[in-house]
Amino acid sequence: LVVLPLLVATLVLSSVASSLSARNGITRIAVEFLDFKAQDLRNYLDGQWGLLAANALAGQPQYVQAAQAAAAGYARSLQGSDSELIVAVGPSGQLELATRPGLESGAADLAALRQRGTEGWITFSLAGTRRVGYGFRFEPFDWYCLVSEERGAFYREVTEILGQNAIILLAACAASVAMLLVFSGYLTRPVGRMVQAMQDIVRRHDLSGRVEVEYADEMGTLAHTFNVTVAELQSAYDQIKSFAFKAVLARSREQEVRNIFQKYVPKEVIE
Repeated sequence: LVVLPLLVATLVLSSVASSLSARNGITRIAVEFLDFKAQDLRNYLDGQWGLLAANALAGQPQYVQAAQAAAAGYARSLQGSDSELIVAVGPSGQLELATRPGLESGAADLAALRQRGTEGWITFSLAGTRRVGYGFRFEPFDWYCLVSEERGAFYREVTEILGQNAIILLAACAASVAMLLVFSGYLTRPVGRMVQAMQDIVRRHDLSGRVEVEYADEMGTLAHTFNVTVAELQSAYDQIKSFAFKAVLARSREQEVRNIFQKYVPKEVIE
């Protein structure tokens, strides 16, 4: 009850510290990766817009749409997994670019993100799914772009680390409990044997019982002292029995002398 909470608290604190450290490290790397993709997409958009401006085509809608379509194709090449998503929202909240179809149910969420216009790291909900991402504005197209990943996939490694730490913690606690039970039994077994010896002495009124000296430590000293004490009590008890026997024998002989002398000597003389 004393050792186990201290041990568990230490293991829990160690697990929490390692999990937080892993979470921070993985988050930092993942954020930098999403930031890198966002910057890569921004650079591509800048390059496309630069081509339009250099060739005096920025005012022609068909060329602008071609540049936007090229940007959409480039965004799809940046998508690294099915859970990753890159979108661009236009000035009216319409979806201008999406690396995955079927986002109609999240149109209101995207419009709200466009209205907020948060740049940098962002956490949001899209069609009921929690996501994390990196957002930025691209003014020439009047787009709000967002490179995002599902929160569950983003923190999958962290969740696995937490699960592994929980398993290790439970295994360590179980092993600790088993070791503590064995060790406490190892320590208390001599005391239990002494208690049993005392109970046998009381029950049988026999001081001949002894306890085996198992360890050369405080427990061994206690067992040896117990044996010496019982031996001294046995010796004293034997002496008391001897004295009692001698007293009874002396009284018996005295009575025999009385009986013999009463035949010849008056009682007052005998007394």
